[in-house]
Amino acid sequence: MKIIKYIIILMFFSMGIALADDVNMNKVGYVEPSWDPSYLFMTGASTGSNYHQTGKISIGGDQGTLKFCYEKFAVNSPTNISSKVSCHAEMEDNSKLLVEYWFKLTPGEGFWDNLAGGVKMGPNNGIVYWYSNIKLSTAAEKYLWVNDALFIGKGVHLTPPKDGVLGTAGYDIYRVVN
Repeated sequence: MKIIKYIIILMFFSMGIALADDVNMNKVGYVEPSWDPSYLFMTGASTGSNYHQTGKISIGGDQGTLKFCYEKFAVNSPTNISSKVSCHAEMEDNSKLLVEYWFKLTPGEGFWDNLAGGVKMGPNNGIVYWYSNIKLSTAAEKYLWVNDALFIGKGVHLTPPKDGVLGTAGYDIYRVVN
């Protein structure tokens, strides 16, 4: 009976690997909200919210500006940070996009010291894992394709504010395709 359980588990594991190999993603953009700790406030011992003043976005080769963003975050443990961010973006042609993303970040060695010291971090440099699920929405004809697309964000850099300069959090945006 134990052997049958192991075979079944191995089959599911093998199917998961096979399905994962079929996932294709194309880089289609970048999003980078700025952040300022003076707008951050704690709503609990390990939860809080933040207002992001500005930022930038590119999608499908077009550039835009993040007009404002709101973030609600939780430090679930010293090695697990999660957040939901919603932003209003305006593209160069005045089209409007709603940008929403949910991220999970796993801090690595030195993360908390780097955050407090204003040191730029990224994958394998203070951050172990940093990915997000991104949803884009619009009524603008040019960008209607984003409404039905599935996007994944990969954290590129987290630069804390320092010496009066706003911090930034940059993500590459990938579209999942078959």
